[in-house]
Amino acid sequence: MKYRRKLSYLLTFPRHASRAAYYSKGLMREFSPYTHCMRQTERLLSALRSCPDYAEIERRALYYNKLDEAFDASIAPKIDTIDNKRSRYYFDLIEHAKGFGPERRLNYLFGDITRVPEQPTVVKSRPIHGDNRNSIILNLNKFRHFSWSADATPFREKRIQPCGGEHLVHQPATYWLRNSMIIRCSILDMSIATSAIFQQKVR
Repeated sequence: MKYRRKLSYLLTFPRHASRAAYYSKGLMREFSPYTHCMRQTERLLSALRSCPDYAEIERRALYYNKLDEAFDASIAPKIDTIDNKRSRYYFDLIEHAKGFGPERRLNYLFGDITRVPEQPTVVKSRPIHGDNRNSIILNLNKFRHFSWSADATPFREKRIQPCGGEHLVHQPATYWLRNSMIIRCSILDMSIATSAIFQQKVR
């Protein structure tokens, strides 16, 4: 048991170190003056205009933020009053929001959001169907959803095989996982095949 605990710690040490670095950066931003954050944002936006990938960046930004007209944000919370109880969401939101000053206002919702808010709101997730313009996507809770490990294997050399640590209780997911070993196709074709399998099993 003692060696098992030591092995478990060694295997999870990089994750613990990443968590410590994440919260350290978050606390540094928390105590950084707004003037400093605003200067950083201005420099970033100035550099963006001359970036060779500006067109691609703009295309992706317009997908995340689909609003095409001004709206009244006078009743939205001020940036300096953003709720800090859910620390990861808070740190990820102020990373960008502080650069626009404490008096600016924005609506935000933390957690897994599956509905479209009535007012334009910064969220982590949104429905993919229908009019979802009021859901403005930002990469919140990055430590959980946007952590990348060093990987020396090129993507094209990887096996087309899913992996995960969740317990599958739904029959379609179990069926797909058990039969995924025989799928030999591109990522696009695999997504189409997976969708077809799910639809066939759900009916």
